[in-house]
Amino acid sequence: MDKGYIEENPMRKVRIDSKLFRPVRKKDSSTQVLMEHEEKDYKELAWERFKQRKHTKQPLTPLAVLFLLQTGLRIGELRALTYSDITDDGRHIVINKMIRNETGEIVDYTKGKYGDREVLLSDEAIRIIETAREFQKKKGASTEGYIFSMTETPIGYYAVNTASSEKNCLTICE
Repeated sequence: MDKGYIEENPMRKVRIDSKLFRPVRKKDSSTQVLMEHEEKDYKELAWERFKQRKHTKQPLTPLAVLFLLQTGLRIGELRALTYSDITDDGRHIVINKMIRNETGEIVDYTKGKYGDREVLLSDEAIRIIETAREFQKKKGASTEGYIFSMTETPIGYYAVNTASSEKNCLTICE
């Protein structure tokens, strides 16, 4: 407008919905998936199951479930996660692909409106990744591919889903 290319400033017609700037209320703890004491028990049990090798076909399954709790990833995103998705600083993972449960196909996008993103890794999430890598090294598996797999293929959907299901959680947390 200042240069005379347009006669009217189009931004004057823009209206911003006031709902966009409302403060977000924290959900009541009773609505959360796990109560604090349940989460603590669940984590302890998952570490114990990993140490006891309860999941003999996919021994990294308990670590995958712990990682889900730490990061909030979807199962399809976790299954597609490789060591190359860890940023150079080792504090983030790049989420830019997922595995479709129905077909097993790896796609170069994620579900939801957020799309590609970087997820900050907590100290516990970093510990989980390091534990998985050490276990893979110890067993002679690749430490270049999928973080939670002992083979060249991703960890199975049903292994993670079953281990992290609400039914298992309720059984674990009693």
